[in-house]
Amino acid sequence: MAAMLDEVSTEEFDGGRGMLSVVVVHKYGDMEPGPGFFKLAESLGQRVADKTTFWVNELHKVHGYWSNNR
Repeated sequence: MAAMLDEVSTEEFDGGRGMLSVVVVHKYGDMEPGPGFFKLAESLGQRVADKTTFWVNELHKVHGYWSNNR
């Protein structure tokens, strides 16, 4: 599953639509993306100093794109 999420997120990121896997979060506990999400973001050249801020900003980017493009 992780490889598939990485592939989809990379393609979406490269297309300027943000990392789509931002919507995949832990079912229990912190309800946030796992470490693989942030590791992929860094490999794509993103700055992830504050994980929560990065996550929220990326979620807004993805939601903004997909909510306007039906």
